[in-house]
Amino acid sequence: MTSSVTVKQVLGVIPPKAGGRAIGARLASFFGSAAHVTAVETTDEDKAALGLAHVIFTALGPVTAEHIAAAPALELIQCASHGFDYVDLAAARSRGVVVCNIGSSTAEVQDVAEQTFALMLALAKQLIPGHIALTQADWALPRLQRFITELYGKILGIIGFGHIGPPST
Repeated sequence: MTSSVTVKQVLGVIPPKAGGRAIGARLASFFGSAAHVTAVETTDEDKAALGLAHVIFTALGPVTAEHIAAAPALELIQCASHGFDYVDLAAARSRGVVVCNIGSSTAEVQDVAEQTFALMLALAKQLIPGHIALTQADWALPRLQRFITELYGKILGIIGFGHIGPPST
């Protein structure tokens, strides 16, 4: 008994800032013979591959309504990120194309909590305006002093206790 397995056509859109074609080539190795992967750096780069694509795997490369319309066999857009704001969701929905992201591994929780504190300190101490002034040879401390917040004795409230709020406390 023989079985016929359709080889999926995957368009891997990996912009240079995310590793480009080198990462795209590594992506192809994960699929083996189950898929034919064409690695590009922009969604517009290979219109023939886009036209054949069953899957678009994108690492922050935009997928517009025009791209979705140009891919009649498209079934899935997989985003290699937590968000998918660079994909035209309405166009995908109207075509019945599923859009997925990687979800959350919670690995980023500590980083987000630390970044939150860094930004709060930068705001409280006026680090950005102070830095800009100093690079322009302007001693701005007297001017910025009234905007600098003393943190001693202050109480900080964290609004939102999802998966990132508690590590921030």
